Amino acid sequence: MRKEWIGKKFGLLTIEALLPNRMAACRCDCGGETRVFLSNLPRGNTQTCGCIRRKIAASKITTHGRSSTPEYRAWSLMRNRCHNPKARDYSNYGGRGIFVATEWRDSFELFFRDMGERPSRGYSLGRIDNDGPYAPHNCRWETPDQQAQNRRQRNTSGTVYPKRNKRREDLIGTRSIPEAIAA
Repeated sequence: MRKEWIGKKFGLLTIEALLPNRMAACRCDCGGETRVFLSNLPRGNTQTCGCIRRKIAASKITTHGRSSTPEYRAWSLMRNRCHNPKARDYSNYGGRGIFVATEWRDSFELFFRDMGERPSRGYSLGRIDNDGPYAPHNCRWETPDQQAQNRRQRNTSGTVYPKRNKRREDLIGTRSIPEAIAA
């Protein structure tokens, strides 16, 4: 009687072999393999290899499925440099009043809806008005040339500032900055 079970289908499982201790080796329609108690199959207690449960669990923790894309990285870095005082570039963004629009700050999905996919590898997120916020009306995907043309004015007075990684006291001691640089 037990050999009649080989080839029978229960849910998504098909019995391939009978094993000792009232067990069966089954193949799932998804391609997975599993071992189950024979008595669980006709009762409906076991119907898959676990693939459905894994899909349901994954769907519960997946919000948009784009966390490894360049668009998500651009969104994440944008938020960080504007709203995290510990970020390396905060002084050039959040520190000078650049912020991310509320709808974008709280939702990657809205950012992606407004910006769409990055056109190609050479593009990056840019602001039309360099002093304006990261907002739908002020952002676009830019080429390196566009990024280079849209920079704020740098110090053109000729003043040389000490390097950031050295302490000011170590560089100038009691001298003025120009005297310390000349030394």
